[in-house]
Amino acid sequence: LHMPIMDGLTAIEEIRKNEESVGGRVPILALTADIQPERIEQVNAIGGDGYITKPFKGSELIRTISTWLNKDEVEASDDSLSAVPDAPLSTDSLDPSVLQGLEELLGEQVQEVVLAFLQDAEGIMSDLNNAGQQGYPSDMIYRPAHSLKSVSANVGAVKLSEMALTLEKQAKSDTLIDAEIQISAITKELESVKAALKQNGRLP
Repeated sequence: LHMPIMDGLTAIEEIRKNEESVGGRVPILALTADIQPERIEQVNAIGGDGYITKPFKGSELIRTISTWLNKDEVEASDDSLSAVPDAPLSTDSLDPSVLQGLEELLGEQVQEVVLAFLQDAEGIMSDLNNAGQQGYPSDMIYRPAHSLKSVSANVGAVKLSEMALTLEKQAKSDTLIDAEIQISAITKELESVKAALKQNGRLP
């Protein structure tokens, strides 16, 4: 929902507006880490058809979109999910069931998700460190913190996502508290996430 140039809410409104002239109705499911009740109500009010929160599991995704699938497709998806093995080792820094859920949907391409997370996270940390060199202004911290919250949730790095969310909220309201300490803790947690990914066989 929170994207640059055109956010998800605006996109939904534009799609629904276009349908008034061309006809038809495209199902729209919002995929986001923003779980505020008022945001969910807003998505529904402007024409959204569902809400999927990150991090999500494959089974949750299937249940959400099943309304828009043919019965045979739903049953086939359920059958494939029932054959999924037990979740790998969980740690404080990583919920491996999130990547396992993605693996159900993407297969070996889930590795690309992990590598993209690492690349994005490194760039985000660079942005946060640059903000530190400028005295930690809120406007230089908000966007990187928001991005880190989302990409971390995508791979099941729940603690890291929560830390980024705290920093994001403070930056948005311009009430940063010990930004340097928070960013240092986030840096250490990112290293813990990398170690957990290796422990679960997601990294060499």
